[in-house]
Amino acid sequence: MKHIQIIEDAFAVYGKQYSSLGDYSATTLISPPRLVQLGKRYGDKVENSVESQIASLVGTGVHEKVEKLLHLANVKNPDYMLERSVVHPFEVDGETRLVAGKFDILRKKKDLFDIKTAKTWKLIFDPDMVDWHEQQNIYAYLLHMRGIDVETINILAFYLDWIESNAIRNKGYPQAPIVQYNLKLWSHEEQREFIIGKLKKHVAAEDMSDSELPVCTAEEMWERPPTYAIMKNKIAKRANRVFKNATFAEVLEAARGMKGLNTESFIESRHNVRTRCEKYCAINSYCNVYQDYQARKQNIGLNTIYQLGGLL
Repeated sequence: MKHIQIIEDAFAVYGKQYSSLGDYSATTLISPPRLVQLGKRYGDKVENSVESQIASLVGTGVHEKVEKLLHLANVKNPDYMLERSVVHPFEVDGETRLVAGKFDILRKKKDLFDIKTAKTWKLIFDPDMVDWHEQQNIYAYLLHMRGIDVETINILAFYLDWIESNAIRNKGYPQAPIVQYNLKLWSHEEQREFIIGKLKKHVAAEDMSDSELPVCTAEEMWERPPTYAIMKNKIAKRANRVFKNATFAEVLEAARGMKGLNTESFIESRHNVRTRCEKYCAINSYCNVYQDYQARKQNIGLNTIYQLGGLL
């Protein structure tokens, strides 16, 4: 992004204005222990770029506008409790940690809502909304420990890149720019077991060295598995066919049955990509796993070419 001083000054303040009340927030509790602990150790040394904070700023703007309007609605009909923090201590292996959560909207002390700004790929690639379920159930349990038992947990999703024509063509695409999702409310026992289970992993990681921290799972890294592309030749702009879930042997067998291939044709192995690590992890420069991953990429390249000349 081109240097714009007024924007950089504003974002320098924006990036430092948040703090958590507890040892772990609902958001950090559902995050990978490696990411959380490295963030605690090196977060102050990280300079967040303007580009990395734009989505957060837009989300904050939507939150604040909706909550401002509901404050006005409360004057006539005081149904809404807005943006409150709840904190509760949990004991894990003889250690006590505070878990905090800041919910967006509680209607009539029974319906819990969280406002989310998202891209449409969120629904397409995560139709079960796993992290939203986890976060909302943590909020529900924290409220339960304060004497409020919610009856429903909900998401108000604002899709920032929604396109009407895509909704018409694809029923798996969000059908409106703003959608309310009613999520599954777990039992109090399930909620507590989930919180304790997550907390144990984080507490165990607190005393580990950087290199000993648990490696994030493929799902946590948002890892795209390797794909294979059958290319007619080096000047071809598009693949004859792309395989997302196949072995090399299966791809080779398919290539042998395809027409139009010749000695210049090849199979291109497109290696796995860790999207979260590369684009959305602010402390990746302090992560030895990420550094090893980057070193391997430099050694083997993004893709590996297998000429079909002697294989067909």
